[in-house]
Amino acid sequence: MTPLEWGSITPAQQLALKPLVHVWPKLNDTQKKKWLAVGNTYSNLSPDEKNRLQERMVQWAALTPHQRTQARVNFAVTQKIPSQDKNERWEVYQAFTPEQKKTMAASAPKLPLAAQVNKPIKPQKPLPPSSAAGLAPTAPNAH
Repeated sequence: MTPLEWGSITPAQQLALKPLVHVWPKLNDTQKKKWLAVGNTYSNLSPDEKNRLQERMVQWAALTPHQRTQARVNFAVTQKIPSQDKNERWEVYQAFTPEQKKTMAASAPKLPLAAQVNKPIKPQKPLPPSSAAGLAPTAPNAH
């Protein structure tokens, strides 16, 4: 068992990260390490903060990879907005009716997803001399 498998983490970490138990095997090591760091701060949180954290974990675990990417993009965009401006916008938004919030959400521009990077193609190994015997070597262009 590796140190990042669910059965290898501490009972305190398992308690903190309980909402992720079903997705844990699907996470890569980097993601697991990030969640473990979050889990390590769990015991220092107030009961309300613990509930909020675990509710957010449930929501995050329910997102598709596409939705998670969009959430990351949205987070990066909002980090660039000054705090005072964010607070003012939030207060205005909170005053909206549920119908106005739905209308606003439907009209919001869809941000493009971050570019996906393809895995590099592994170079092929050269053929052993015995299987390449019938092939004539190619000369580099001398132009």
